[in-house]
Amino acid sequence: FPLERSGSVTIREGSTTIGAWSFIMVADEPPTIALSEPVARDTGGATRIAWNARDDYGVSGAKAEIRLDPARVDRRHGLAPEPMPREPLLLELPLPMTGTGTEIEDILVEDLSKHPWAGLPIQLTLHAEDARGQQGSTERIATVLPGRRFFDPLAAALIEQRRDLLWTPE
Repeated sequence: FPLERSGSVTIREGSTTIGAWSFIMVADEPPTIALSEPVARDTGGATRIAWNARDDYGVSGAKAEIRLDPARVDRRHGLAPEPMPREPLLLELPLPMTGTGTEIEDILVEDLSKHPWAGLPIQLTLHAEDARGQQGSTERIATVLPGRRFFDPLAAALIEQRRDLLWTPE
């Protein structure tokens, strides 16, 4: 049965006490989550998100939400028209297989270098949830979605054209 308040329970058989317990209710706090270091480019242009989360009874889920930040995009050339609407990227953050999950520190490495937003300004929000369904989130973090570096000018120009074509059908 769910405990709703502090109190005590006594079990008796006739006038004999078999057992007695006291319960002190402690409020379940929502989880907290944060970046451990700035978002970075990993080997091959993969996105590296170092994060940490805490919860008094354990984190049961965590994710990263990535949205394009059109207000910070340099809107010249192929990016001048309004971008095609896209759903935010939702990435599940890895949770440990063992332990209590009350304090987690981990790194997500995900290859987003082929995504149309690679190299563009984004807003990143981290979310954590506990088993009770309480949630904690970061404020929106302004950063750039890492992508591959191209040192060959022709390759860089081709990738720029691909990005512009994926920006909008117009």
